[in-house]
Amino acid sequence: MGLFGWSVIVGFSRRRFVFMDFMCGILIGIGSRNNQILR
Repeated sequence: MGLFGWSVIVGFSRRRFVFMDFMCGILIGIGSRNNQILR
């Protein structure tokens, strides 16, 4: 149970960090696109 629980926690946190990186990438892409439009 302990090892399996840790693997689930690590996998969930890693997936969450990947999702946060994905969202940050989208926000940065939208921001750069808006800057190009404004210029």
